[in-house]
Amino acid sequence: MKAGDPLKLGYFELLSPDPVQVPSAGGVKSPTLREISSLGYNTYRHYLAVLSLDLDAYLSMTGTAELYALLS
Repeated sequence: MKAGDPLKLGYFELLSPDPVQVPSAGGVKSPTLREISSLGYNTYRHYLAVLSLDLDAYLSMTGTAELYALLS
C-alpha cells in the first residue's frame, strides 16, 4: 500500500474494537457509542468532517490555496 491509496477494510476489521494499523500513521481506533456520547455527537461529526477533507477542500477552507499553488 502506498501513501494516498484508499484503505480497504473487511467486515471483521470494521467491527473489531482493535485499532486498524495505517502505514506511516499508526493505529486508528473507532470510538464506541459511549465515547461519542461523552464527547457530544455534534463534536464527533465535526471531527469526522475535518478528517474526511482532501487537500483541495482543506486549502479552500483555510484560504491557503493560492499560497500552496506558489510552492515549488
